[in-house]
Amino acid sequence: MRLDTKNKSMIIELESPEPKWKGRQSFPVPKGKHFCFFAQIPDCLYHNQMLGKAYERKGRFFPFTVVWDGYPYIQDQYSGVGFKLYSVARIKYEGEHKEIRKFLVEVDGQGILYHFSKSFDLVRMFWIAQGVSIIPPSEEITDADQ
Repeated sequence: MRLDTKNKSMIIELESPEPKWKGRQSFPVPKGKHFCFFAQIPDCLYHNQMLGKAYERKGRFFPFTVVWDGYPYIQDQYSGVGFKLYSVARIKYEGEHKEIRKFLVEVDGQGILYHFSKSFDLVRMFWIAQGVSIIPPSEEITDADQ
């Protein structure tokens, strides 16, 4: 995967024994201000100051674009997402519980809950539709966390 700035597109080069996963594809970069690779969403939202904006303007969604860094194989790992290189996403502040700030990221019709400390360090992540939870090793999941 590499960015072609001249043609404003992302180039994907695939190598595989399967013919459908061979070759080179070019995808025009969609219009937008904020782009986050899926694996880097928490850091990307922090560095683009979207966590702070969503926290300050509670109840509002803020749009961004997810770049599926595992494209086209991401759809083999997760169901219902990553059929295109880019997906429209949005973030909204969901509230606070025990000094943990909760944010909802919606992408491809699915919600991912990210929990951050007051200084916006990632604490936990819950992607219920995919059965994925990331929590510190010393914790157990409770209904209040989600």
